[in-house]
Amino acid sequence: RIPSGSISLDIACGGGIPGGMMTHIAGDYSAGKSVLLYHILANAQKMRKKEMPWEKYTRKGFSPTKWELSEEGDNFLAALIQYETHSYANKWGAGCGIDVNELLFVEPDGLEEGLNIAVTLQREHGIDIIGIDSYAAALPTGIINTESGDSYQMGQKPKCLQDFHGRYQATNNKRSREGQLSCTLIALNQIREKIGGFSPVPGQPQVYSPGGKSKDFTAALELHLRKGEQKTIGKDKNKVVIGQEVKFKVTKNKTYVPFKTGSYDFYFSEGGPVEPGCIDNAKEVAIEAVTFSIIEQRG
Repeated sequence: RIPSGSISLDIACGGGIPGGMMTHIAGDYSAGKSVLLYHILANAQKMRKKEMPWEKYTRKGFSPTKWELSEEGDNFLAALIQYETHSYANKWGAGCGIDVNELLFVEPDGLEEGLNIAVTLQREHGIDIIGIDSYAAALPTGIINTESGDSYQMGQKPKCLQDFHGRYQATNNKRSREGQLSCTLIALNQIREKIGGFSPVPGQPQVYSPGGKSKDFTAALELHLRKGEQKTIGKDKNKVVIGQEVKFKVTKNKTYVPFKTGSYDFYFSEGGPVEPGCIDNAKEVAIEAVTFSIIEQRG
């Protein structure tokens, strides 16, 4: 299992993010989805590093202007496929613990290109973990090439993702039979509201995540994140937001007890109990110690 960076979340998931399987993380905007992905990638890098033979991407049919690797070989075991333009910065990734020199970063033109790159990395280059940010932002080429207002075929994204998930599982099965570690896939997604949909909770809209049903069946772990209380310093006019509480719910878990809930504090500016980009693990340790009756809360 791969540590998520949050002790509370690791306990709720059964010891961390399950390795060699797909994890689907959905949530509201600014709920900490990308930051959680960066921490998972960073911890995967720390757990195991290896050297893999590489060929130039031009031999695989990819654009040489975007992805150029040395002929001698590079030390990549983690890849980030970024569909949300300019939402990743090396400085911020490094602050979350990522070794940016050993992270393969890709910005594909469309959904199909990014998924083909992911399968190629998994199948031919033995990549250990792939992060995709995000399913909601990825558009099929058939939609990108249309003009605004033009009609296009419905269901293109779910069909592409269904094929990708099937190839991902088949490749992992092959790697397992050959004695190799299976590839871990972390897919981020956003939340949408259903217009006119029936909500099981009165007063709350019914929500869903784009991409069809195949992602829900393929994922071994599904997390739902939402924003909690803001963490501030100073008072009145001098009040500054330096972090926020992230609330999570395990909506599916094939490897442990599902439907666990919890929260953790994440800080993105100076002035908090931890460095920017870090999660307050000390607070989590204290809370979990009280929960498991290791220490007793008084007063």
